[in-house]
Amino acid sequence: MRLPEDTIAAIVEEVAASHLGVGDRLARVRVRRGHGWQGDPLLWIDLLFTDERLALDTRRTLSLIGVVHDRLVIEGEDAFPVLSYFSRPDSDELTHAAE
Repeated sequence: MRLPEDTIAAIVEEVAASHLGVGDRLARVRVRRGHGWQGDPLLWIDLLFTDERLALDTRRTLSLIGVVHDRLVIEGEDAFPVLSYFSRPDSDELTHAAE
């Protein structure tokens, strides 16, 4: 099943804010559908944080993918999540570079 991207973003925002302990410093979650090199369905998920000096716990960021995946499976999503972490200034730079 394919959940709407805005539903996926809301789920990821809820799970990530709780699991990472970042609260309102998680500014936005972006979701794009895609495929892996063997054609498997993927969800490219960008987590945008407000604070560029935010120190994330590596153990929590590594385990977040499993927590997000498990929750998405429970909700009926088939695609596997691939997570990327950005601060808002990093995201702005990437956006301008791509234009």
